[in-house]
Amino acid sequence: MRPVPPQLLREMEIRGGVEVTFVETASPAWDGGVREGDVLLSSTVKRFAASPSTESRVATSRGRPAFALVYREGAQLYVALKSR
Repeated sequence: MRPVPPQLLREMEIRGGVEVTFVETASPAWDGGVREGDVLLSSTVKRFAASPSTESRVATSRGRPAFALVYREGAQLYVALKSR
């Protein structure tokens, strides 16, 4: 993941988040619907900052799904992430 450049945040009209640069196909993020190019805005665990550790955030959900708000192609949607 990497921070979203300020100019792109303005173009997308969102306040903040982190861009997904790679998703392993055999991962909880992939299974939950997270894809490369998505911008993670927030989750039920914590709001995403400039340098998040999603893996640890999902792990802190203690086996319960964590829900993340994702910005993709002009729309916002929720995905469910469950640690394995």
